[in-house]
Amino acid sequence: MTYGEQALAKAPLVVDNDGVECPNAAYTTIQAAVDAANPGDTIRVCAGVYAEVVTINKNDLTLKGEPGAILDGTTIGNVTPDAGIVIAGGVNGVTIKYFEIRNYTSPFTGEGDGIQAWNCGTSNITIKNNVIYDNSWNGILVGNEGEAVHTGWSIKENNVYNNGFADIELTNGKDSKIKENTVSSGSASFFDGILVQARNFDYGYLPCSLPGATVTSSGIKVSDNEVTGPYPAAGIDLIALAGGTNGPRTAVLQDVKVAENEVDGARILARGFAGTFGGTLATVSDATDLEISENDIHNSPVPGIHLNRVTYSEVTENQANDNERGIVLVDSDNNSIKENEANDNTTYGIRLIVGSTGNTISENTATGNGTFDMFHDNTSTPNTWDENTCGTSSGADIDCP
Repeated sequence: MTYGEQALAKAPLVVDNDGVECPNAAYTTIQAAVDAANPGDTIRVCAGVYAEVVTINKNDLTLKGEPGAILDGTTIGNVTPDAGIVIAGGVNGVTIKYFEIRNYTSPFTGEGDGIQAWNCGTSNITIKNNVIYDNSWNGILVGNEGEAVHTGWSIKENNVYNNGFADIELTNGKDSKIKENTVSSGSASFFDGILVQARNFDYGYLPCSLPGATVTSSGIKVSDNEVTGPYPAAGIDLIALAGGTNGPRTAVLQDVKVAENEVDGARILARGFAGTFGGTLATVSDATDLEISENDIHNSPVPGIHLNRVTYSEVTENQANDNERGIVLVDSDNNSIKENEANDNTTYGIRLIVGSTGNTISENTATGNGTFDMFHDNTSTPNTWDENTCGTSSGADIDCP
């Protein structure tokens, strides 16, 4: 190949569905351009409404939408998979940016995603500056039941809203970030704004190996997002979930940081489900080594920050004010709750229940809460309460001058 041919090969592949905006475009569908592309190519999609399911099964591609480039599933009908853009298993190095993706649903399953990578693992995928809404399942769906790990995802600066299940879901991810997105939920949504999971089920219906005995999701940062309710259709949820019928299963969610997010009308939940959930008594879920720091959570009708079966984690310098409860630990041990504000919540400021022990609660401020500013039940001791500020408390060991 000559130098001139190399230069030509790197020119963008241009798509225009009607030839009006870009008369010299070589392709009328995005899928045709993907099929013709080589690794390293950029596909430029001109303004227009594209009724497609685009499958990316090649490495190192960039899909760039021009203003007005819309993927719309309204007229797609029953196709599998039902999503605007599907990233195939094993794909590496794809960037998708500047698209509007909407209205994907299947008349058969009732499910549809904006961008989907529910497969046997992908790596180094960037989803940036897209607007994704009104899809019947997820806005962005990444993961599997435990068969593999998705590594190096960057989901950044997107506006994702009013999708049916989760707006952004990253299940079984590693070394990834969800950053600077605007996420909001309307009447169509019923689960999460941002969902991060370690999930290990033995369904084994994907075309790859059965789930292993242990799957670990780690190295994930959720930061600088704006998440707006109403609850329960929004929030930031960190969940470890295992179950099955063919032997023991373990799901581990660890080394996850949730920092500097603003959450209005919803919650931050971290939870390791009990071992019997969805399967045998041998299933185990661990949520551990989490950091929840410098978030502002308000107007939640449930606890602003809720830890359930979480261990060895830090909740630091958050504003959990004007919620139903501020910070709650349920059956959670050996955590650090430090330098938070939990003020003017309807019932409790900081509350430990159901055998939460070995925790250190220090240098927090909790005032003006409706029931108690600081509270633990008779099963949640011993814990260390040190240098906190509050008005009312229940528990003789609570240091609360």
